[in-house]
Amino acid sequence: MCIPDGCTVYKYDTKGVVAYGYELGDEFWVLQGSTAVKDSAVVKSCPENAVDARREHIVRGDWVERTYDILIVETCVFSSKTVAADAIAGNHESGMQVWQPVPEDSGKSW
Repeated sequence: MCIPDGCTVYKYDTKGVVAYGYELGDEFWVLQGSTAVKDSAVVKSCPENAVDARREHIVRGDWVERTYDILIVETCVFSSKTVAADAIAGNHESGMQVWQPVPEDSGKSW
């Protein structure tokens, strides 16, 4: 995976899944290897645009269902941190609050 120079990597950890992503322009990119909750964990109040995004990524094969979660096998783009968080968690979240910067000295390599 290649993170564009100058981009901060963010982490979102919820409900037993962990996702990493970065902002580029007006978009938010979720990295390959991240995970999302299974469809059975999506609540009825999850915003429709997030439900549609989940469905689209599953149909395209970017997201693969496993026993306990969904594996994101291709880096995918969302219109915002909030839509990405909603799609990953299966409920409404404030993207600005839940995505936390990963410290550069975390030892994580992209």
